[in-house]
Amino acid sequence: LQVNFDVMPEAVALMDLPQGGFQSEREAVAQVVASLSVTGHGLVTFPRGLNMAQQMAERAGVPARPVFRLLESANVEAALRTLEQAAFRARQEGTVILVGKAEPATVEAIRRWTEFNPDADVLFAPISAALAAAP
Repeated sequence: LQVNFDVMPEAVALMDLPQGGFQSEREAVAQVVASLSVTGHGLVTFPRGLNMAQQMAERAGVPARPVFRLLESANVEAALRTLEQAAFRARQEGTVILVGKAEPATVEAIRRWTEFNPDADVLFAPISAALAAAP
């Protein structure tokens, strides 16, 4: 991990893959969390079962948050529905994380959503803000 953080010094967190990755292996999670507690990086997890990685990170004092949803990258309307669901959840919980690919449909959905939802009650913010708000 340290080599990767050296290559990307602006990184604020480590995010696992939506499927596979290290989250399913308790020993791998323990090693990752131990490393993050030294480097000061946060952890972004994908909900799986009891979300062991999230729990271990929180116990170790590592800022951690789960991903709420993946944004549909090929369908603007589906992405808009996900943005609405995320906004609803954010109003309830304060912070949600969406993950999307930097593709035209994703960008268009975000543009349309912000244009037609000018209320400042839900804001887009960097992942560092979501991690800073971690419980």
